[in-house]
Amino acid sequence: MPTLDELIVRYGLAEHSVAIRSLVRPAVAIISERVSQEQLAPNQSRMGGLPHLPAGMAWPMFRKDPLTHIATIRLSEASKFDHSGILPRRGLLYFWYEAAWAPWGFDPANRGFIHVEFTPDEDQPLTLARLPIEKFSADLLEMLPKSGVFAPCRMQFQAVETLPNWRWICEFAPEHAAVGDGESYLELVAEWDTLNKSAHRLLGHSSLIQEPWELLNQLVTNGLYCGDSTAYSDPRAAALKAGAKDWRLLLQIDTDTDGPGWMWGDVGMIYFGIPEPALRAREFDKAWLTLQCF
Repeated sequence: MPTLDELIVRYGLAEHSVAIRSLVRPAVAIISERVSQEQLAPNQSRMGGLPHLPAGMAWPMFRKDPLTHIATIRLSEASKFDHSGILPRRGLLYFWYEAAWAPWGFDPANRGFIHVEFTPDEDQPLTLARLPIEKFSADLLEMLPKSGVFAPCRMQFQAVETLPNWRWICEFAPEHAAVGDGESYLELVAEWDTLNKSAHRLLGHSSLIQEPWELLNQLVTNGLYCGDSTAYSDPRAAALKAGAKDWRLLLQIDTDTDGPGWMWGDVGMIYFGIPEPALRAREFDKAWLTLQCF
């Protein structure tokens, strides 16, 4: 496998190598493998399927319907590959999403459509949760897999370096905008992501399909509806804009029909984001999700 420095030269970007290197963010790539539910130990990381929950942790609901379990991360496994050191060293991190209607994250009125929960004791007794299928509304259940849950997958982790999309550079590192002139940088990023098998990942840069989501998250979590252009011209937006730079990718989940079996919109991705101060303070209830697709 070629190194990033070798690819920079191959794509004719050697004059920008220092700038490109300054933009790198470490991440933890996730490789999924479909298995049976019985093959997953109670405290093992998994994507899809049913979670094992500690006593007192309820299956989260959105309005009157259960959320879908997206992933459970055993942090003593994943954090070994976190070269940024920002993840908790131990604990279990649960990710949930309303995956049937699949809100895009534009509307502050949808607060509660995701749920991220952290428990620091990853060795406590855990019980396989039962899907509260009797609580699903009929129309929503029809949009989920027949069992009501996606296929369970075990996870493997690896440390990777990630590069930002050029549109992200223009928004958050405009001093390096010349890096993206022409197609070479776009091709570099695409090949680097493919080589690292990092479409599912913790931390790092997002593999954007549309515009950077950080400003949207900042506006919508402060009460502005972002399903049209009105939020961006709202008088409150200018004061809020500076806070967009604090947002970090927490978990990126790609369309994966061979693994859990889910598709986000038209072959899209979902991005769990969180402000960096909240991540460091372990305030995972401040996470927000954006869906993008082609």
